[in-house]
Amino acid sequence: MNNIDTSTIGAKIKALASDASIEITPMSNGETEKMIGLINPGRRVFITYLPGTAIERTIEAARLLTIAGMNPVPHIAARSIPNIKILESTLSKLKKQSNISEVLVIGGSVKEPVGDFHASIQLLETDLFQK
Repeated sequence: MNNIDTSTIGAKIKALASDASIEITPMSNGETEKMIGLINPGRRVFITYLPGTAIERTIEAARLLTIAGMNPVPHIAARSIPNIKILESTLSKLKKQSNISEVLVIGGSVKEPVGDFHASIQLLETDLFQK
């Protein structure tokens, strides 16, 4: 039988995960705040995009993460963006409210686009991310 020093397991796990990425969903009713309490400041935190979820939840989660001293990285799902005006507005709000410097551009999990975009490359070709 292996003798495992259980007194150091927690420290070893913490050290192993110290540079790991983490992803949260944009929750409501105080759930985002609870999750933030479990994450070390300075951490890069990806904010997933769930189909049917209002983009305002992502913007609010990014704002709360920024206040807590983290680096929010929201997903921007091409097939869930109705048009270029909504994309521009979303990016502007993320920058103004959370000083976002990174996003993860994805196609998204919905099969049929809700608007003008069907692939992540189309979002990148707008040049809005460089602004």
